[in-house]
Amino acid sequence: MTDISFIATCYNEEKHVIGEIKTLQKVATILELTHEILVFNDASMDGTSSVVKASMQQFSHIPAHVYQNKANKALPIILLRTLYALAC
Repeated sequence: MTDISFIATCYNEEKHVIGEIKTLQKVATILELTHEILVFNDASMDGTSSVVKASMQQFSHIPAHVYQNKANKALPIILLRTLYALAC
């Protein structure tokens, strides 16, 4: 059972997304929470997707799931997909 699910939505966050993931991991570890990190990339135009995929291989101990929109769908769609992912 997971104590908490963190949600990281991103659009063109190539330079920041890894720091966010590491910070969420650190917080969960300090608080001793079982957790998962859900990363939603909303069709970024920069290298966000590549950076996230590479980090998932490098930091395989971080329980993260990556969701990729093929077209920018904006925040409402991301939130609906987040809720759906959490329900499954």
